[in-house]
Amino acid sequence: MTSTNVISIEELWQFYNLSANLVCIAGNGEYFNHINPSFAQLLNFTEEELVSIPYLNLIHPDDREATSKGINELKNGKKVTSFQNRCQMKSGNYKWFSWTANRPDTDGNIYAVGLDCTDKKILEEQLTERAKLKESITYNRGKEWMEIATELRDNIDHLLQKSPLCFNIKERDNTNNYSLLLHSSISARNAISQIKKLSSSLLSCLNKETGLADNINKLIEETMAIHPIEIKFYSSNFFQGNFNKKLRQNIFSIVHEQLNNTLRHANATVVQINLEQVRDKLFLSIQDNGAGFNKAKQKKGAGISNIISTAEQYKGEVFIDTAPGKGCTLSVTFIEHTLI
Repeated sequence: MTSTNVISIEELWQFYNLSANLVCIAGNGEYFNHINPSFAQLLNFTEEELVSIPYLNLIHPDDREATSKGINELKNGKKVTSFQNRCQMKSGNYKWFSWTANRPDTDGNIYAVGLDCTDKKILEEQLTERAKLKESITYNRGKEWMEIATELRDNIDHLLQKSPLCFNIKERDNTNNYSLLLHSSISARNAISQIKKLSSSLLSCLNKETGLADNINKLIEETMAIHPIEIKFYSSNFFQGNFNKKLRQNIFSIVHEQLNNTLRHANATVVQINLEQVRDKLFLSIQDNGAGFNKAKQKKGAGISNIISTAEQYKGEVFIDTAPGKGCTLSVTFIEHTLI
C-alpha cells in the first residue's frame, strides 16, 4: 500500500545534508543559492566561498561552452542527465562530475545533483591510451615490415646484378670444378630469385590499394612456389568497399603471421583460409592439418601475441582450436561497426 505520509521539510533537509553527492540549487543569476556540505567538502571550499563565486568560474575552461549549452537547455524546459564536466578544487586541481539537473517552471531555479566520477574518467583515459598504444604498435610493426621488405628487395636486386659476374669469373679460373660451380650458381640464383619474389609480394600487399582477396591470393601463390604446401583460399559475401585500407592491411598481417607460424612449427601439408561476411560480422579462419599443440602447456609466442594485438584494435575476438596431432584452427571475428 502506498504511504500517504508527507515528508517534512526537516526530513528533506536531512537527506540534503547527508547526501555524499553534490546537491545544489542555482537561481537565475550566475551564483548558487544553496549547496550541500558534500559540495564544499569535495572541492575543499567553504560553503560561503562557493555561493560567492560565479559557478561557471569553477568549470574547466574547456568545458564551459558545453556547460553553458546545458544550462540553456534547462532554461528551455529540457532535463539534463549524465552531463559530465570538470569542477575546480580550491587547490587548483579538477574533479570530474556527472550531473542530473532539472528546472521546474514553479520557481525558475535549477536543481542539480552531481556524482563524482573522477576515478572512472581516469580509468577510461588509461584504457584509451592503452588502445592508442596498441594501435601505434600495430602501425609501427606494419611500417617496419614495409621497411624490411624494401631493404630486402633492394639488397637482392644488388646481389642479382653482381652474382652472375662473380660466378663467371670463378668459372674461368676453376675449369676443373666447372660443373660444381655451375650447379652452385644456378641454385644460388634460384634461391635469391625466390626470396626476391616473397619480399616483393609482401611489399606490394602492404602498399597496394587493391583488394584484400587479391593480395592474399598473391601471398599464397608466392608461398606455394617456395614451400611444399597446398593453401586454399575461400572468400564468401566479401565486399571490398566495406573495409578501409588500414583494416585490410591488418587482416593481411594476421594471415601472413599465421602462415609463418604454420610453416615454422606445424609441419602441415594443407592450409585452408576462409574470409566471410555474415550480416554485421566478418569471420576469418585459418586451418591447417599440422602437428597441433597443447594449449594448456603451450605459451603464447610472438606470432600469436601479434595476431591477438592486431585483432583487438577492431574489437576482434580470437579463438584457437588445436590439440596434438589434430592440426590447428585460428578464428578471428570482427564486428561491423569496427570495420569502417
